[in-house]
Order: sequence, then structure tokens, then C-alpha cells
Amino acid sequence: MGSMQSTEESKRLLNEHHKWPVVFAFKFIVPSEKSAELKALLPECLKLETRPSSAGKYLGYTFHIPVGSADEVLAIYARVRGIEGVIAL
Repeated sequence: MGSMQSTEESKRLLNEHHKWPVVFAFKFIVPSEKSAELKALLPECLKLETRPSSAGKYLGYTFHIPVGSADEVLAIYARVRGIEGVIAL
């Protein structure tokens, strides 16, 4: 979501597929040592699901977070983007 065009396209797609407000499922994979950093960035989470990788080096997370717009979704992804090694799904 680096360019203005891709941001606008992301907003359009989110608005087509969701009726706001909604509890949105954010999915991330992070190195295990970055787990606390990721969780600290998303205190508004209502429900958290965790799944470790088979070797335990990574953790998969699904954060269920109430959001009111596509802009809020994109802001949360932007907040998490700063974590080294994070993968957003």
C-alpha cells in the first residue's frame, strides 16, 4: 500500500466487501521474539487467536478489532508495518 493509487484501490475494495462498522479480522505472522511488540500495538483487540509455527520460530495471529471505516483498517496495517519481520495476510 505504498502508492496513493493502491491505497485508494484498497479503500474501494474494503468498502465493497464490508458494511461499517464491523469487527475486522487482521491476520499477521511475526517472529516469536516480536510477539509482545505486535500485541502492544493493538490494545483495542476484542478477541485474539494465536497459532505457533511447527518449529516455533513464528507466531500467527488473528486480531478481531472493531473498526468504523476502511481508513481505520488501513491505519492499523500502517501501525503494524513498522515491526521488523511482520507479514500481513
